[in-house]
Amino acid sequence: MLIKELPEPIKKLALKRKSWYATEYSELLNAFVWYETPEGRLFWKEIDKGNYKPFYNLYPQHKNDKMSKEVKTKGLGIRVESVIAPSLKQKVEKYCKKGNISMAQLIRDQLQLVVKRK
Repeated sequence: MLIKELPEPIKKLALKRKSWYATEYSELLNAFVWYETPEGRLFWKEIDKGNYKPFYNLYPQHKNDKMSKEVKTKGLGIRVESVIAPSLKQKVEKYCKKGNISMAQLIRDQLQLVVKRK
């Protein structure tokens, strides 16, 4: 996984750990020595697999942070950060599967509604 793909608070931590080393790697796997960090190897292994629970368990001050990813919206010409709380992510995914729509398209549609209201 690329560091830039991580949710913001985890990305900041990874970049901080990467700063300890003189590497140019953008992949989390090679950016720093996992077992030399306070979080340890198993923590970073889970993060690299996309499991962010260890981060939110170790750093509870970020539990209310929302998982996010950037979505490039067509037609609006802007970059939007979608905010889907971890507790809602599964429900939204189910909704999208039922309606045969991608999460990105759902977010675009909702944003267009907001823009039209203004």
